[in-house]
Amino acid sequence: MKKRLLLSHFLLLFIVSSSQNIDSLKTISLKLHDNEKGYILMQIGKIYQQKNELDSAILYLNNSIKILKSPENLSEAIHTLGMAYFFKNDFTNTLENFKLSLKYAKQTKNDSVIARRYSDLGVAYDYLGAFDKSVEYYYKALGVFEKKNDKQAMSKAYNNLGIITQNRGNAKQSLKLYEKSLKLKKETNTNKIEIASSYLNLGSAYEQLKEYDKSLKFYNKSLEVFENSNRLNYYSLALSNIAGVYFFKENMDSANFFNEKSFRINDSLKNNFGLVKYYRLKGNILIKQNKVENGILYLNKALILADTLNVISDKKDILNDLVTVLKKEQNFDKAFFFQEKLMAIKDTLSNEKSNNKIETLKIVYETDKKEKEILLLQTKAKRKAQRNRIVTSILAFILLLIGIITLLIFRQKLTKSKHEAEIFNQKLLRLQMNPHFIFNTLASIQSYMLEKNTKQAAMYLSAFSKLTRSILNNSREEFITLQEDIETIDNYLKIQQMRFENSFEYDINIDDKIDSDNVQVAPMLIQPFVENAVVHGFKNVNYKGIIEVEYKKLHKNIEVIIEDNGRGFENQENKLHKSHALNITKERLRIINKFKKQKISFQIINKQDKGVKVVFLIPYIKNISK
Repeated sequence: MKKRLLLSHFLLLFIVSSSQNIDSLKTISLKLHDNEKGYILMQIGKIYQQKNELDSAILYLNNSIKILKSPENLSEAIHTLGMAYFFKNDFTNTLENFKLSLKYAKQTKNDSVIARRYSDLGVAYDYLGAFDKSVEYYYKALGVFEKKNDKQAMSKAYNNLGIITQNRGNAKQSLKLYEKSLKLKKETNTNKIEIASSYLNLGSAYEQLKEYDKSLKFYNKSLEVFENSNRLNYYSLALSNIAGVYFFKENMDSANFFNEKSFRINDSLKNNFGLVKYYRLKGNILIKQNKVENGILYLNKALILADTLNVISDKKDILNDLVTVLKKEQNFDKAFFFQEKLMAIKDTLSNEKSNNKIETLKIVYETDKKEKEILLLQTKAKRKAQRNRIVTSILAFILLLIGIITLLIFRQKLTKSKHEAEIFNQKLLRLQMNPHFIFNTLASIQSYMLEKNTKQAAMYLSAFSKLTRSILNNSREEFITLQEDIETIDNYLKIQQMRFENSFEYDINIDDKIDSDNVQVAPMLIQPFVENAVVHGFKNVNYKGIIEVEYKKLHKNIEVIIEDNGRGFENQENKLHKSHALNITKERLRIINKFKKQKISFQIINKQDKGVKVVFLIPYIKNISK
């Protein structure tokens, strides 16, 4: 035992003194036993995180977690992994790892470690917008820290509570919490980076109170520290905040100077959240300088990026800027267009919808976690236990699916404008095409389980889960990329091959002239006819079915041909199904074509020999927003 402790102590000293020589640490790790090797890999991951090389950090931390045995080390490694995801703005993986870190922390029965993990969860829930949950975990942590008189940890809890209070609009109360935090940090000789983060928060609170001189004072104090550190993300944030204050003080030269400095850093870090702030402020600065046309271009850049990141609050602010300037320029058509988008976003920001979104996220996180636990335990558990876990996973998945569909329908009912009503009808039509396939597939999975073929059931469930997620994602979008639509069709056909025991073959061909990643199409136009070929075209046939889907570039259009060698439409049953798919497609095209200058058309041909040929003509659109 003493020898092991001395070795760990030596390794820690080596890491602290050799943080710049990661290659040496990697060499040493090759000569160690698992526990020491796992510890070294964790420390390498920490170093990469400090260097902001987050992908490398994630790689080494994951490798360390596979080896480490003690709950304390596992909790620390998983916590550090969660922080790496946090700095990548991947809050889903952040929350998942923070929860797992807390689980191992509780096994240590160390109150200080447990409290720190409570605090981590408070941060994660804060960024997800689940403020009540966040406050709950912060106060759990604070109670332990105060009992142990851990001033350093107390300072972090006060700081985080201040952030939540400020986010809720109470800047005066947040100032008191930030000041408490800063006082405790100074009493405990906390490092300069932590103190600078308090300055940054104090500056933000004063900015919210419109006390701009005090705000600049604290922002500049934080900037001095971050400029001489390797925390480039904090440095860029301080620069961006200073630029914003100068804008409010109507000092456009200074605002532009600091904004451009923040851009260079955010661009090098590929920090898209920071770039949204840069583009928005750049646009508003240009507008203030009477360079309205260029200013609107930058606001549009900010909107496109914020839309990609789905940052609702930023989208609302940018749309509000666009509506204001376009009205001032008397460009009422575009102002009305952006006003409609703004009204839609304001609906999504209502408290009831926010709570629904948070609950949905929680279900997703818990479901994903259960699925991963099932995969980890499959090789060790008995066959009966495997079957029970798979059944539980299926039930959870069905509940999640029903919850998401219910949420989508509920949100559509609240839509008020004519355009949103049309989109609602379009999404309902998409959903009408899915239930038959979904429940038949679930029945097939159930059959595998009843036959105790758990391996095949798990494979089938995994493939079906991927397809269902893509369908749900696509159903929320008016347009998706052609590549995404092709992948959905490909996944659908793969699953049907499994279900019908390879009774048919299929081939998907794409013209080299088509840039499928950059072409946008309405989702799931092709799918009903592919489904018709599989489910009805090949029914009761005594030969190998063949489906061919071909995409060709024709001038400014894409020609999509779906061809099969099935029964065609001779019998009444198949005619009825054809009529259903035809009516749905015609209704969808009527809605889509109503709002677009370029039209989509299609025709159905009953082949003379065998099968059906469906031909679509779709506009080749690279960027629908232009």
